[in-house]
Amino acid sequence: MSTPSPVPATQRCCVPISRASDPTAAVSFFLEHDTGTEPLTKLIDKLHGYGELFDQLGRARPVLFWLHSSTRERHLRRLLTDAPLGALAVTGARDLATALDVSPAGPVWSAAGRSGPVRLVDLAVLVHDGAEVADLG
Repeated sequence: MSTPSPVPATQRCCVPISRASDPTAAVSFFLEHDTGTEPLTKLIDKLHGYGELFDQLGRARPVLFWLHSSTRERHLRRLLTDAPLGALAVTGARDLATALDVSPAGPVWSAAGRSGPVRLVDLAVLVHDGAEVADLG
């Protein structure tokens, strides 16, 4: 049985569900690979579809936005602060990972409204199944 997609296939640039782990933690997440072709407001709108999906599933997972530049990430984070979100948004920028010489698994991720950057597996504290979401603090 397949899981309904939060956005139509023609508008999707997303890895349906992925998993990262190390010996101490594991995290499942959805990944939106941003190419810079959509307005940032469209990225925020996608979170409402994810929220509906998570309501249906009875569990939530972080939605990671992997952006091409730190500037675009900064602008998205500013919009995320003011928008009602349907799901937990986490952002990272490819140019930052390149500058730090780390992979996307490294400390390049920041969750909306939480301290960062953190490693990908450190996002495990944000995954919940009907319980409160823990703080990265």
